[in-house]
Amino acid sequence: MKAPKSFMLLIFLLAGFLPSIMAQNDSKINQGIEIGLDFLKFNKDWVYYNDTYFPKDDKYYSFDFIPSIFLRVPLGKNSLRFKYEYFNDDYSFTTHSFDFYYENIEGRLLNNKVLFGLERNFIDSRFKAYGALDIGLSLFRYKGIFSYYNGYDLLAPPSVPFKVNGFGISIQPTIGMKYRISSNINIMIESSLSFEKGFEKNDLYNMFQKNKFIPRPISLFGLSLL
Repeated sequence: MKAPKSFMLLIFLLAGFLPSIMAQNDSKINQGIEIGLDFLKFNKDWVYYNDTYFPKDDKYYSFDFIPSIFLRVPLGKNSLRFKYEYFNDDYSFTTHSFDFYYENIEGRLLNNKVLFGLERNFIDSRFKAYGALDIGLSLFRYKGIFSYYNGYDLLAPPSVPFKVNGFGISIQPTIGMKYRISSNINIMIESSLSFEKGFEKNDLYNMFQKNKFIPRPISLFGLSLL
């Protein structure tokens, strides 16, 4: 699945809900603190090797089914936002060359991210459309094993364990849509772009770029309670 298709999905959903937008107007939608659970994200992979992009499993975008939590505090037509994202999964890849020389990295990526921001409603009814700007702080760690071998050589490849620690500061503009299923339950979807400045330690294989641009066609898809 390509990223543009996800943006097209957002536009399609917006068009599908237009009749509801015109027909309904509920001023109570933005009242009360909102707590939610994000079930799914669709992100561009962002781990590199020697400044070359080697995505996990040769997939440039991946679905993450690791739940995250978020909170909104209404301020009229605006809302304060808070979100905690967690990722902890195997992340492995292999490089290829014409001389049958391969380098393999396999390990586990842990990433914790906290996002704070401000949200502004554009349409406020049973269906809601909004924009937001979040500032994030992420702490990440990759613990893995580096190995290399020649395709002509039958000897076992040498392996070297390593660990990378770091943190990042990001800015993430977002557009989102929300639909009220019942008086206090909403379903929502958001799409974002993340711009992150990274600071890494012991990054011997240049796996993490200093400046990251991470498209997130689906940065949130979940439910919330008022």
